[in-house]
Amino acid sequence: MISKNLTKFAQDNWDHYKTTISNASKSDAGVILVESPIEIYNFDEISKLYSTSTSADGIFLEGNNTQLVEFKSGFKQKITKDKFNPEIGTCKHSKTVCEDYWNLFWENQDRKIQELIMSIRMKAIESYITLEKQILPICDNYTSGKQAKVTFTAVIDEDGAEGLEDAMADVAGCEVTNNRISDIRKSFKRLTKRKDANRNDYLYDEIRVLTVAEFSEWLKTVS
Repeated sequence: MISKNLTKFAQDNWDHYKTTISNASKSDAGVILVESPIEIYNFDEISKLYSTSTSADGIFLEGNNTQLVEFKSGFKQKITKDKFNPEIGTCKHSKTVCEDYWNLFWENQDRKIQELIMSIRMKAIESYITLEKQILPICDNYTSGKQAKVTFTAVIDEDGAEGLEDAMADVAGCEVTNNRISDIRKSFKRLTKRKDANRNDYLYDEIRVLTVAEFSEWLKTVS
């Protein structure tokens, strides 16, 4: 929770950093992850003022919620262990499926996914440091003494079926193995609801990992 009026500070200083969700979610290759005209502050550009090495793509300031948002593509795979043609890896000489080929393929795929997950985690950490140490100290306190939540939301191009599977597992009180959403959530375990030696809150009040469809549904509540 934060007691600084970041909304007023943004209104006074960040108007030229406003952009659309469509632009904020655009990958380096120019592919838009979420189509939406709703505006968000470009936190990537704001963070450059403080020489931050990496940061979330955008920041929403809505009511009592300060929400950093990261859009990340690359999780959706065309070839998965449940959906692939083993004959692609057939040896030309022996005419048999090369197990070594597929083992290396899966290892490389898993490594790339883990790099994406670590990238999101680093963005969450760096973004919080920028917010806590660089931006909030120059903001005014809320005159009413109220506080605002600080949330980090990762929006990924995960398959909707896996998102549903993960949600059903939550209801059942168990975890799904080999699920990207679960893997990302696990990487965030130590980044929420922490307290320092003086019992002051720090880090995020909540971290969410959403599919594009889930985030698009949430946008309907703020549009």
